[in-house]
Amino acid sequence: MSLEKVMTRRLVTVEPDASLAEVQRIFDAKLFHHLLVVENHQLVGIVSDRDLFKALSPNLGTAAETRRDTATLNKKVYQIMARHLWVLTPDNDIYDAINFRAC
Repeated sequence: MSLEKVMTRRLVTVEPDASLAEVQRIFDAKLFHHLLVVENHQLVGIVSDRDLFKALSPNLGTAAETRRDTATLNKKVYQIMARHLWVLTPDNDIYDAINFRAC
């Protein structure tokens, strides 16, 4: 079975200079777990909801929140995005993706 049959076509992208606050808003509004990072129409990275979770202060939204905690929302995507990308085409077989991930 080709990847085309199982891949999502709804792409949401951000630029490397986007704030983590913007990324958080996108993740809260959409049912995505990953955002593609694009600069000048070129894929340069990917950021996941887990990357965001690790980068933000655990005190956000709590009574213990400080300005320093809130400042973590001002970090930029390029500071936390993954830059080493694995790219497959829609024509690749689903097993290519499984095996590629295991490498």
